Amino acid sequence: MTAPTDLEALLKERVVLAVGSEMRAIEEAIARQLDSPVSLIREMGDFIAGAGGKRLRPILLLMASRVAGYSGPRAVRMGCVVELLHTATLIHDDVVDQAPLRRGRPSANARWGDDASILVGDHLYSKSFALMVEDGTAAVLETLARATVSMTEAEVLQLECKRSGSTSEADYLRIITQKTASFISACCRIGALVAGAAEQQVEALTRYGLDIGIAFQLSDDSLDFVADQGRLGKAIGADLKEGKRTLPLIATLERA
Repeated sequence: MTAPTDLEALLKERVVLAVGSEMRAIEEAIARQLDSPVSLIREMGDFIAGAGGKRLRPILLLMASRVAGYSGPRAVRMGCVVELLHTATLIHDDVVDQAPLRRGRPSANARWGDDASILVGDHLYSKSFALMVEDGTAAVLETLARATVSMTEAEVLQLECKRSGSTSEADYLRIITQKTASFISACCRIGALVAGAAEQQVEALTRYGLDIGIAFQLSDDSLDFVADQGRLGKAIGADLKEGKRTLPLIATLERA
């Protein structure tokens, strides 16, 4: 039986073979977008770029585009867009949660404070939409606009649940569907759209992204209880300390 670490290495190798050149182009595009004449933006941009990350969203966008028969500059541009937007949401999340770590390093708010982090997060959000407009496709703009509305609504719902001290399984599933899965679904949809895929294929990849997004968040929330900090890249039990009730805790309390 293949060990989990061996499987992860194999999957990474296959991803690199499939979309490695496009991912390198996306990394270069991200670096250009993070450059700025404002020294604080540039400094924080270098720090953020150096933190790395899974790059799951641009990878899925590229793979969806490949499945639909396209590989080219539009997919690379949109891969940069979704990663910038994702990074902006992470910066804002860390401010809301007062998280000290992100990807195994001090978070932006821990290093530069909340004010700077909020403003730079806003800047990255604006940069992502400015770059997206260059694509000029109404369907792509609509897809990302709907996803961002969904994500922000879920953030507020999560805050409401945290303040009330009560999160049902239905609340939890709604939050992860709107906050995580809707954006991953949008990435797969955009990959299909820039490829000019038929409507049936666009919808199939959209549903696939939603399912992958839900599964990803379920796994991530479970790791908060069982993973080691080095692998997770953030403090173990952080969700619990922040007052977030995720599915493992909800299920445990219901069965207690």
